[in-house]
Amino acid sequence: MIIAQAGRGPTGAEVLDGISRTIREGHDMFNVGPIVTIIVGLIVMAAALWLYRWARRQNARAVKLNFFNEIADTIGLRAGDRALLIDIARYEGLRTPVTLMVCSSTLSHHAESYSRNLSRRRCRAVSTRVESMQTKLFA
Repeated sequence: MIIAQAGRGPTGAEVLDGISRTIREGHDMFNVGPIVTIIVGLIVMAAALWLYRWARRQNARAVKLNFFNEIADTIGLRAGDRALLIDIARYEGLRTPVTLMVCSSTLSHHAESYSRNLSRRRCRAVSTRVESMQTKLFA
C-alpha cells in the first residue's frame, strides 16, 4: 500500500508502483463479491416484482372473462358470438366485453368501428351477427 510522506500526497509514479505491485502479487484491487451479490439480489427482486404484477394482470383478466361468460351463459350466447364480442372489445380497447352488453347503441358503435377495417363480406357477416346478438341482449 502507498503511505503518504510528511504532508504530501503520493506522486503519480508511487501510485502506479502501488497498482503494479498489487497486480503482480495477485491481490484484488476491489472486492467485487458484495457488489455482485447486490446486483444479483436486485435482479431477483425485479424478476419477482414483474412476476407478481404479471400474475395480478392475468387474474384480473380471468375474473373479467369469468363474469362475461356467466352473463353470456345466462343469455345463451354461442361461443362464436362471445369470441366476436371479445375481439370487438380488444380492438376498441375496452376493459371488458361486458361493456358491449350494456346498451344497444354502445354495441352498434363499437361493432361499426371494428368493421371498418374488414372486407365487405366479413363486415356483412359481423353486422348480421351483431344484429342477432342485439335481439338476444336487448329484446
